[in-house]
Amino acid sequence: MKSVSRLYPLLCLVFLLVAGSAEARGPLRDVLGIVPGMTEDEAHRRLARVGATLRVDREATEKKVGREIWVLDHPRFTYVALTVDREKSVQYVQGYLRKDRKPLRYGDIGNLKRARQAGYYIYVWDLPARGDRPALQVQARGADPRVAGSYSVVSRSSRLALAGGR
Repeated sequence: MKSVSRLYPLLCLVFLLVAGSAEARGPLRDVLGIVPGMTEDEAHRRLARVGATLRVDREATEKKVGREIWVLDHPRFTYVALTVDREKSVQYVQGYLRKDRKPLRYGDIGNLKRARQAGYYIYVWDLPARGDRPALQVQARGADPRVAGSYSVVSRSSRLALAGGR
C-alpha cells in the first residue's frame, strides 16, 4: 500500500506533463504527413503507400489543373484532396475522415478555445510560420457537433484560406 501512495504523486506529474505537451503541440499541421510547401513528388510517395488517385476524364482534369483526389485504404481516412501550384508544391491538403472507424473529435485536431468558429461545425486555426515552413490555416468541418468529417491544412498565402484570420 505504501508503494502505491508513493507512486501517486509521480503519476499525477506524468499526467500533467502529457496533458501539457498535448496542449503545447497545437493543432494538427499535416494530413498523413503531407504539409503545404512539400513537393508534389513527396506527397505522391506518401499517398501511394495507402491509396491511388481517383481517375477522372481528361476534360475534367484540364479544368482542375493541380487538383488531385486520392482514394485510400487507411484506418482513419477515406479520401485525400490535394492542390498543387505551378511550382509543383503542395498548397492545400484535405483529409476526409472515415465515419465507421477511429472518429476524430474537433478537440483532437486542435484546442477549440483557440479556434475561430466559422460556421456551425467549422473551426479554423491560423498558425504562424515556423522556420522555413509557411504560415498555415487548419480547418475542421463536419455535420456532427463532436466529430469532424474532414480537416484541411492550407498555406495562409493561398486563395483557399478562409478570410478573417487573426
